[in-house]
Amino acid sequence: MKFRAVAHTDLLVSEVALALDAPSAPVDPVSTELLIRLACDEGINLILATGDDRPSDAGIGVALDQGRRAKVSLAMRLPWRGEFDALSDRLARRLLAMGLDRPDLLILEGVSPGDLQAGAVGDAVHRLRASGRIGQAGLRASALIDAGLIERNGFCLVAGNADTSLPCLVDAPRFDDADVSFLWDDAGRTPAQAAVQMALSRPEVCSVFIRPSSTAGLRELARAPLAPPLSAREIFATREVMRGIFPREAVEA
Repeated sequence: MKFRAVAHTDLLVSEVALALDAPSAPVDPVSTELLIRLACDEGINLILATGDDRPSDAGIGVALDQGRRAKVSLAMRLPWRGEFDALSDRLARRLLAMGLDRPDLLILEGVSPGDLQAGAVGDAVHRLRASGRIGQAGLRASALIDAGLIERNGFCLVAGNADTSLPCLVDAPRFDDADVSFLWDDAGRTPAQAAVQMALSRPEVCSVFIRPSSTAGLRELARAPLAPPLSAREIFATREVMRGIFPREAVEA
């Protein structure tokens, strides 16, 4: 596994991150625990938990035992409902369900440019960080938002395929177009691995979320950074083919 530093933070994240928010994600604690342990064995050190209560929650805490927890960055995605108390209560409930103390990265979704301008969301982020209840904060965004405004509100990165110069966590595109089959035909990489590498070819991207439907798929996607790297010609040709028609779906294997 390869790793990238997130600018202006102490986070060093694997180029592939495990997201547990797909419909195919395990629903029972035992399967969730085994999936996380396998991901860690493959070198993945960034795990994304959802903001929704799930039967699998307890498996996250068991998998991230004391020894492993120190080596893994836990990210949690929560919705912004406009006030600090609601966010604080939701965060506490989710952590209690997983048996964990705090997320290393809190990703807020549903934040509008108006929310950022008003300042309440920035105040909430500051209060959570100052109290030690979260490590860093990220913003889930799919549209262009002023980078300076994002940073002034305490967010260190953007999660999503937004057009920004800030550090990003992204989903890889799904490759099913024969016009880019040169990326995997006799190239030593699979279509899913090529999609991960294309996402990582953006200099602002720190890590790519994967949502494997099997242990074999997890191994395939986790090893994408170690597959033969895309050449500059392959990257340019792919961007030209897919310009404007990239499907914004999470890649699975």
